[in-house]
Amino acid sequence: MAKKKKSRKSKHKAPVLLIGWGREGVKDVAYACEEFPFDRGLDCIDAQGASNDDVLRAIENWLEANPNAQFLYIGCHGDEDGLSPIVGADRLTQLITWPALGKVLSKARARITVWLGACSSSFAATNWNSNANLLVNPIVGFSEDTNTKELKQVLKELIKRTGVETQELSGKVGDLGLLDEDLAELQQRYDKITMHYRVPGHGYVDCANFKNAVGVELPEYLDEQCDKKQVRRLCADVKRGLAVIDERDLLPPKEPSPDPNRQELTLRKLKPVNQRRKKRR
Repeated sequence: MAKKKKSRKSKHKAPVLLIGWGREGVKDVAYACEEFPFDRGLDCIDAQGASNDDVLRAIENWLEANPNAQFLYIGCHGDEDGLSPIVGADRLTQLITWPALGKVLSKARARITVWLGACSSSFAATNWNSNANLLVNPIVGFSEDTNTKELKQVLKELIKRTGVETQELSGKVGDLGLLDEDLAELQQRYDKITMHYRVPGHGYVDCANFKNAVGVELPEYLDEQCDKKQVRRLCADVKRGLAVIDERDLLPPKEPSPDPNRQELTLRKLKPVNQRRKKRR
């Protein structure tokens, strides 16, 4: 009798992690799976019924040995205390405090963008301003009056702009196509989006009042930072003999073609620790 071949799994962790915690959050992540069914760049988790420790552990596992971690979405409720799958007084029993989430995110190897579904980013920004080890930038959220349809629309466009649809099935996933300029443009288009960008000497700045705090508009600031980084890197490489200026470098890169053998994306259930232990017995 022939043995059924096991499907080959990628050795590399996804650059995008979507976690639905609570009923509405799970619906948002399930919607993303339906819209991007063949996308190896996404890891979608249904955390309904999971504890706060389970959710933090899932984020920590994603960051662990994953230098390619770039984008985290958490769909749940939020307030000045932190994140929870429910509202009301009982939320404190399942609360992920901002300091606790910041501590886990401090383990990121490189900068990541954090999106908080149905939660103003101002709460996280206020609590994380003092965390110098945090490589989260920017922090994006939604105003309290954002409805489910609006959130899904923004989430769909956000994922599409990352370019994960064009990632190869095997091999390391490269930097995603989502740029800070894209986020700034999305915020201007959708007034329900709130965004805080970290600026040296200023902490997390509300992008709605960016010019008043920094002196220039956000797009202008991003252009300046991009130009400075590119010039410094190129000058250093040329000086060390590691690079030469070639006009071909100025041509736009070719977009990779989708792999026809890529596997279908599924919404995986995050099982609480106590349930996993029962099965082992």
